[in-house]
Amino acid sequence: MIKEITPQFIFILVIFCSVIFISQLLRLSDVLMAFGFSWENILLPFLFIIAPFLSLMIPVSFLFGTMLAFMRLSADNEYTVLLSSGMSLRRAVGPIFFVASVIFLAALVASTSLEAWGRREFDRFLFRKTKTEIDNIVRLKIQEGTFVDNFLGYIFYTEKIAKDRVHYEKVLIAPMRESKESDFVLTAMRAEITGSVKDGFLHMILHDGMSYSLDENTNEVTTLQFDRADLDLLRAFREKVFGSGTLEEDYRSFPIVRLYNFVKNLEKDASKQDDGEFLRARYLLYSRLLNPLIVFLFALLGMILGIHDARQQRNWSYFLAILATMASLITIVGFRWLAEQGFLGAILAASLPLGIFAILAGFLFYQKNRLPISENILSPKNFPLIGR
Repeated sequence: MIKEITPQFIFILVIFCSVIFISQLLRLSDVLMAFGFSWENILLPFLFIIAPFLSLMIPVSFLFGTMLAFMRLSADNEYTVLLSSGMSLRRAVGPIFFVASVIFLAALVASTSLEAWGRREFDRFLFRKTKTEIDNIVRLKIQEGTFVDNFLGYIFYTEKIAKDRVHYEKVLIAPMRESKESDFVLTAMRAEITGSVKDGFLHMILHDGMSYSLDENTNEVTTLQFDRADLDLLRAFREKVFGSGTLEEDYRSFPIVRLYNFVKNLEKDASKQDDGEFLRARYLLYSRLLNPLIVFLFALLGMILGIHDARQQRNWSYFLAILATMASLITIVGFRWLAEQGFLGAILAASLPLGIFAILAGFLFYQKNRLPISENILSPKNFPLIGR
């Protein structure tokens, strides 16, 4: 059983990883176009993109792997021989659950560690790679008498650049049209760049300037004269990439211990009890711990779907496996919504889908174990206490 299931599981997992990789080619192509073709720029983003999906792909791959293994046993009549020799489906659960225990540990690691690690490291990879573009903009792309329309989301213009390319004369800075910020224009007689990306300190200092801003309510222009203004370019870039928050503040990228501490700290604050971020973080914590248990339920389901009568012309196993996967995902998402809206406790919302799946899988397994292969386990006539 172990030798039959393990290759099938690995094969299906590789297929799912390939599908995810193909679906994410657009994101990867953006990386390659921006930073060039290299093994680092191909393998690392692929690894970071795949990691958050492993907690989902591992249980589903085990479902299909188990199903394919039992389908082969049924097609070759080997399962019939096992039944004839006295080995019931209940006895086959032992080796299947042994493999499922190993797969469960892999899914647990993927859910509690790799999911957050992949999200965190992909953002760090992008930030580490793309922040060097600031140096390229400052050192190479800014030209005299030319409007640069991609200066960290702003339009930049200067009339003269010194030979050292860090001192400018007669500078203008304004937000781009698609920017949600209020309309404003900064002008300065002189400007200079201090620091570098490598040093982690990059500022633009404006001297002898004016600020013109438009009040959206009154349409009045407000002017402000300044002698010196300091612009943190790295901070502006970080906000452009990650928004107003930072990567360190995104609870979805927290490892499980840090996520636990984050939730417990929010629980101590009474004002945060109904906060959306608290409800989402608390559900995420318990779902990451409990969802890998679905591996055992998928193991039972894979056995049930894989065993079929070889004399039947149609085999609905693939369709039913896909349907079961979609139904389980929809159920989990539905309970997650209830938890995030505060209608259901996080522990209950994370465990109820597993309880529902366990009851259904246990009933189907009971039916499959006691009925002949040729009998329909969902037929009302074969239901306990109902059928004849």
